[in-house]
Amino acid sequence: MSFIGRIIDRVADFVGDVFDGPDVPGPDPRIGEAAQSSAAIGRDYLDWMKEQAGITNEWAAADRERYKSVFEPLQDDFIARATAWDTPERQAAQAAEARADVMRDAGLERGRRERQVAAMGVQPGSGRFTGLDRTRGVQTALAAAGAENMARGRTRTEPTGISRMAVSCWKTGPDGWSTTQATAPASG
Repeated sequence: MSFIGRIIDRVADFVGDVFDGPDVPGPDPRIGEAAQSSAAIGRDYLDWMKEQAGITNEWAAADRERYKSVFEPLQDDFIARATAWDTPERQAAQAAEARADVMRDAGLERGRRERQVAAMGVQPGSGRFTGLDRTRGVQTALAAAGAENMARGRTRTEPTGISRMAVSCWKTGPDGWSTTQATAPASG
């Protein structure tokens, strides 16, 4: 007998010894009942899961409808505001408003100063008063120019905050709104 033949005989003897061992007990006679019970539990669980899925799908449909009818129009409004915010016309209007505020305040201050100087006996047409008035005029012009520049700059940078807020809302959906409001910069 060849070497391979001897190996095959030994493997066959070993396998035979393993299978010739003690008798294996037969199946449990109630195994069919256990299988039926397990199948019934599985059907009950499947029915319950279908019911849960129906409820979840209703919630999802309601959330989606609200998102489409309420939230997307808000996003569109934010986007429209952000893209139209820093136009030259808006910058000019904001600068004019800032200048008007400075000029109003300067006019009120000038009236207060005239009353104060008149109470001290200084004539509004005197050289002393004119020098003070000229200095205040230069300071007012500088303040007005600074206010205009700040207003223009603010108008140019505010769309970034509005855009960030709109994009963040779009990415996070309605649940992210409070986070977005808390983290976005103040943007008109």
